[in-house]
Amino acid sequence: MAVVQYQSRLILLLVLFVLLVGGGRVARLDQWDPTIRLPSDKDKPEDANDKEAGTRWAVLVAGSSGYGNYRHQADVCHAYQLLKK
Repeated sequence: MAVVQYQSRLILLLVLFVLLVGGGRVARLDQWDPTIRLPSDKDKPEDANDKEAGTRWAVLVAGSSGYGNYRHQADVCHAYQLLKK
C-alpha cells in the first residue's frame, strides 16, 4: 500500500514538473517563422525603396548518400523549393 502511494505521488510530482517547465514553451510556439531567411535579412526592416540587386547563393547538402534514407533528400528538395520562391 505504501509503495502505491509513493508511486502515485512520484507520478504526480513528475506531471507537475513537466507542466511547470514545459508550460512556458507552449506560449512561444506561435513565434516560429516557417520561411528560410538569411540572418542579415531578419534584422532589416522591409523597405520597398531599398532593394538590393544581386545573386544569392545557397549550398544544400543531403545528409546521406543514395535513397536508403530518402528523408534527407526530401528535406533538401523542400528547402530548394522554398528558396526558389
